[in-house]
Amino acid sequence: NVNPGVVVTIVATARVNSTLTFTTSATDTAWLTYTDALNNSIVKNAGALYTVQYQTLPGTGQLPLNWRETGIRPAVMIPGALLMVIGAILLLLVAFWSKARSQPNKLWITVGGAILFLVGFVVAITFSGVFTQSKLVQVYNHTPTTDGILAQGQAIEPSATILPHQPASAFSTPDSIVPIVPIVTLPNYPVPTPVISITPQPGEAGPDTSDVTRIVIPILNLDTEVKYVPYDGLTWLIAGLRQEVAWMGNTSWPGLGSNTALAGHVTVAGMGDGPFRHLDELPRGELVLIYTEQNVYTYQVRESKVTDDGDMSVTLSTDNPQISLITCVDWDQDSHTYLNRLVVIGDLVRTEPLTMGSVP
Repeated sequence: NVNPGVVVTIVATARVNSTLTFTTSATDTAWLTYTDALNNSIVKNAGALYTVQYQTLPGTGQLPLNWRETGIRPAVMIPGALLMVIGAILLLLVAFWSKARSQPNKLWITVGGAILFLVGFVVAITFSGVFTQSKLVQVYNHTPTTDGILAQGQAIEPSATILPHQPASAFSTPDSIVPIVPIVTLPNYPVPTPVISITPQPGEAGPDTSDVTRIVIPILNLDTEVKYVPYDGLTWLIAGLRQEVAWMGNTSWPGLGSNTALAGHVTVAGMGDGPFRHLDELPRGELVLIYTEQNVYTYQVRESKVTDDGDMSVTLSTDNPQISLITCVDWDQDSHTYLNRLVVIGDLVRTEPLTMGSVP
């Protein structure tokens, strides 16, 4: 009993389930069938095109964790193999044509062939990776550097920690597992101005909204620069991120008392170990220091967990001030990517002003 001229609106609600693995577009179409005054059957339809966006945590791993254990690499053995072939040819010439050559010529050809063969063999073996071994480390029993801080009143057990860790720049990555891609630099993205819900009273100091500049994890011997990276609605623009740690846009400033998320590479193409290579060894109770331009924020590790790359909940706001340190885990040899993310969460336990002449 709808009268002519009446507008009919049909609302279709689309619910996205957890199996979505890529951004896609779809169309919802509504069909209206009715009979007009002349008893004619009329069919009308209208469609709405929409896009479902798949959001992901940043990809913070470019090489397998065992990138030093490369095995035999035939490509880099070619120069040495060529020298061996030339040397072998010269030795064969001496063997077949020994009667037709004078004694001095045979001696020089034999010596030259033997030298070329040996040099080629050494070059091929040296660059093949046959003798490449993983760096041996020593395990020390270490008491967490809690400095008297206890997590929720509970005692922290001593942890076995692998020390020391060399910076990523101390290693060179084998060419055979590094894609030939141009090395880009992380841009200096502008940091937005945060929205502050509480206005300080006259004479009161406002919250610290200065940039995050540095992260220090004493137990891992990590001390590196932090740079802001924006969120584009799908993921974070970390292209060019290398030895730095990314302060993830759309997450909190440390001074605003919510969740500050930081992402760092576990491995870096062309460099080797990334700044978060040993983040999985950071036990509960250890300290993480975050520096802004004004303050030093000390966090104590509460928990670590592994989640999938679409779990955006680890970047959401929290009621209590905390940090979320994110890197890649679970290398997949077939796809040459890391399938999951390791997230280390720490709670704020101390804030100290950054003063001139303070000990780093």
